[in-house]
Amino acid sequence: MPAAQLNPDRLSALRQWTVVATPGPQLLLKVLGLFALQDVLPVSLHAEADDNQLTIILDEQRLDHHRSLLIAEKIRSMIGVVRVDLVDHPARAMADETA
Repeated sequence: MPAAQLNPDRLSALRQWTVVATPGPQLLLKVLGLFALQDVLPVSLHAEADDNQLTIILDEQRLDHHRSLLIAEKIRSMIGVVRVDLVDHPARAMADETA
């Protein structure tokens, strides 16, 4: 089986969301639900909670910039959210799997 090849026509920016909020059992699922509604599975997800703060760091690379901004605004409007940061990382080639 050949190795995955990089296709320069499929460049995509990796976007990272950092969400800081008061801890609550539903917030993580609500955030993930916004991505599920777009039929997008995050590339990576890290969540950490203590008594005072919930931090969610999520990476994704399929959404366009405009839709990413809309999701960030929806997260900001959720009860308990203190801050949402959205960072675009430079475009990188995504691997194409060949059979």
